[in-house]
Amino acid sequence: MLQGKELEGDVRDMVIVPTAQHQIDAMCSLAASIGLETFSKSSLIRKHNQNCFQCAAAQFAAWRDAPGGRELRMKEREIYYYGYQ
Repeated sequence: MLQGKELEGDVRDMVIVPTAQHQIDAMCSLAASIGLETFSKSSLIRKHNQNCFQCAAAQFAAWRDAPGGRELRMKEREIYYYGYQ
């Protein structure tokens, strides 16, 4: 299982639009839970790369049954959309 900088590098390689660090962090957390290959095919990364960040943020809920569950997905969504507050 990929972690840390290796995972972050792989997620960054999928991103084709300007992206804040907090968005990368949230996407890495999800990718670690569902697997990099699954993440690479997800609507979330597709919407992100279309610059529809609100659409992408909504996609975290689609993975509520993945490891980490609903609570983690909602935290990831909040970090993705609003950053660290």
